Amino acid sequence: MAGTRCTLPFISLSSLEGKALAQMDFGEAGLSSYPRVEITGSAEGLKGYAVLIDEESRVPALPRGSLAVFSPAGGNAMDGVYSLALREGGPAVKRLLSGPPAETGEGAAPARVRKSFMTPTPLHVPGSRVSPIPGDAHERLFLMALSGEGPVVIVSRAGVLYLHPLRGVVAAGNFSVPG
Repeated sequence: MAGTRCTLPFISLSSLEGKALAQMDFGEAGLSSYPRVEITGSAEGLKGYAVLIDEESRVPALPRGSLAVFSPAGGNAMDGVYSLALREGGPAVKRLLSGPPAETGEGAAPARVRKSFMTPTPLHVPGSRVSPIPGDAHERLFLMALSGEGPVVIVSRAGVLYLHPLRGVVAAGNFSVPG
């Protein structure tokens, strides 16, 4: 529906760096203290919080200068893009290359599985009774910067404080940022 207006909490990832991320409340009450961004155009059904994409992005649906809307409620992420915070490092917007699904149950998207062609097993290691592969190997997330530059970051699922999927994108010119 064209001409609709709505407002969402506007979060700057750099402003979150100093906060205790483990204790952040992404519910309605917790997000009420953030400034709000006004969105015009087709804003129907957008819920969550907004982050301005100020870096180069190779994700076609998320160009530089657009507004990304993330949902703390979970669900399927557009193009595998998530807002996340790690125990070792600050918050960021990254593309999930592979890892466990964000949620389980009916309707959950299956995770892309990383193929392993020659996985050592006890049969491949003489005298071994236990596989040399750590038990948490399937609990790893493979993350890449939106620009596609730099190394792939590999983190354990336990090292992630939050993982919120991208639920919508607002094109530049269809929103006004506070301040």
